[in-house]
Amino acid sequence: KKGIMIDQTERAFRFGRESGLRTLATVMIGNPTETMEDIEKTRELLRKIKPDFVQVTFTTPFPGAEIYDLAKSKGLITDDKVESGMDAHQLADPLSWSPVGKEELLKVYNEFSNWGVINSYLFNPSFLLSIAGFSILNPRIAGKIFFRLLRGNKKDAFQLFTETYM
Repeated sequence: KKGIMIDQTERAFRFGRESGLRTLATVMIGNPTETMEDIEKTRELLRKIKPDFVQVTFTTPFPGAEIYDLAKSKGLITDDKVESGMDAHQLADPLSWSPVGKEELLKVYNEFSNWGVINSYLFNPSFLLSIAGFSILNPRIAGKIFFRLLRGNKKDAFQLFTETYM
C-alpha cells in the first residue's frame, strides 16, 4: 500500500539507467495473500526494469502496520511475545503464513537475491560495460574483489563490490 504504480517504477528505473545511475530494486516476499502468480509478476517486473541489484526481504509485521494486526489475528503474534519485548522480526515467522509454502518461498528468495539476479544480467552488454568502467576507474578495488573471488570468498567480494560500485 505504498501508492506506487508499476508504470512509475518502470519510469524511475528507465530514468535512472538513462542518467547513468546504478539501480537497486527492493522486493518484499512472503505476504500472507501472495500467490505464485504474484511472484511471477514480480519476476517479470524485475526482468523489465533490469535493476543492477536486488534486495529481497521477507514481509515483517511491525507494530502499527496493518499486517501486524493480521498476524496477531491469526495467532502468529501473541500478547506474551509482545510484552516480552521481542523485536518485530522475532514475533512471527513470515514463512509460516505465506500460502506459497516455505520451500517455494525460499527458492524464490534465493532466485531474487543479489547473486541470483546479478548473474542473470552478467551477459547484458550494458551491465558488463558498466563493470568494465568501474574496474578501470577503481583498479585497486577491482583487484581486491578479483582476489577475494579467486580465494573463493564470494560473499566478501560481493559485499566490497556493492559497497563501492553502488
